[in-house]
Amino acid sequence: MTHWVEVLLKIVDGPQRPVSGVVRAVHADTGPRHVYDGHYGVAPSYVGFGLGGVRLTRLGRKTRMELLDGQPLFIADGEKCWVFQAGQDHPIETNELNTRIHDPGRDLIVSRPVEHWARPGLTRPTGPIEEVEFIGRRAWRVGLKTGATGSPMVLTIDTETGAVLRQDSDEGSAAYIDCIVSEDVAESTFVWTGPVRKPRDVFAEEQAHSLERLQRDMQWFRDNVVKSREVVCDVVA
Repeated sequence: MTHWVEVLLKIVDGPQRPVSGVVRAVHADTGPRHVYDGHYGVAPSYVGFGLGGVRLTRLGRKTRMELLDGQPLFIADGEKCWVFQAGQDHPIETNELNTRIHDPGRDLIVSRPVEHWARPGLTRPTGPIEEVEFIGRRAWRVGLKTGATGSPMVLTIDTETGAVLRQDSDEGSAAYIDCIVSEDVAESTFVWTGPVRKPRDVFAEEQAHSLERLQRDMQWFRDNVVKSREVVCDVVA
């Protein structure tokens, strides 16, 4: 019988060897999703799986997620994060605290902080841990729930490396469809050395764009509503 502590020791610091493969997500068809988030000042960056396959490489708390053609989407070296956005030439350089990674598949992309597992009343197994085979690898399957009101999820975890190979939750599922475990990977895999955008600069740009939109809307109102009202008043007079 596999005990939860044995599994936890494997996953708490992320995969212990480089794990790379193609991941696909299936999003639950539950209608519009409402995401509640609070922040002060600089807005966070958002990361998640889309509708197509991506290549995901993990080692410890490091991550590289890219399109199948090699275009990076998200890179993390354990401290800094680089978030690549459509329509932008350079990524946002930030940190995990200011990066929101949503389901399905959050546990494949990053490893949760130790506090998530250590605090009383947080995530615990909902039943016995199963020993299974997944994409040709020995794995554990464990159902988890956070607190009394949290949404349940199921993780399929590689027994050798501690990598999360599949995650199922109310939001859908995400899983490796193939997986290679190697002995080593270049450190440059998890670092971006090119030009970057800083979160505060991005925030200032967004504020400027919002002001421009407001000014355009006000100008439209003056041109189409105020002037029309003035014409009507002149006719009546």
